[in-house]
Amino acid sequence: MILKVRLGEGQGTGEFAVYLFCGLLPWLAFADAVTRSASVIVEQTPLIKKVAFPSEILPVHLVLSAIIVEFVGLAVFLAVVTLFDRRPGWSLLALPVVVLLQFLFTAGVAWLLASVAVFLRDARQVVGLALTLWMFLTPIMYPVDVVPERFRWVLFLNPMTFVIDAYRASVLGASLPSLTSMAVFAGVALVVFVFGHWVFSRAKPAFADML
Repeated sequence: MILKVRLGEGQGTGEFAVYLFCGLLPWLAFADAVTRSASVIVEQTPLIKKVAFPSEILPVHLVLSAIIVEFVGLAVFLAVVTLFDRRPGWSLLALPVVVLLQFLFTAGVAWLLASVAVFLRDARQVVGLALTLWMFLTPIMYPVDVVPERFRWVLFLNPMTFVIDAYRASVLGASLPSLTSMAVFAGVALVVFVFGHWVFSRAKPAFADML
């Protein structure tokens, strides 16, 4: 059975595909970086045991790599929607800010998981299951409006909801993303980034002994 989501009057399969792919781009970048970060320290044991090696860059490298791949997908996506006469508007100028906040949030989560996974070797399997659940709690395949109003607060506890909505507003919308939503997500992203780095810095001295 094919999932059907009503996006509005006159919106068909093509419109849903555009809507879905735009939401998948940032999610896949986030999920890829987070999943790989759960094993990056263990996989790079020889580097970690070199005292002078700045291990903080390993999770960040994964995040940047995932975002670069996302940009390639975004370029293809923009080319395709332009061919179908869905040229992005001036709201696309907000996308660099959205990507910066996405980087801060993802890097913070990656540092946290990279640290935890050194001490809990089964973390990667848990992360995979958690991301599957997280994906269905993120409005990627459906708009927020289809969720009963009394349950929508659950979606807005999810930071990735703000990322997905901001991408769609920037790439497909005719106006800028909600400033209130972006301000909230900016605060969350900054806190997660700082906290993730703090945890990684505190755990880092024990890495060599645990590997």
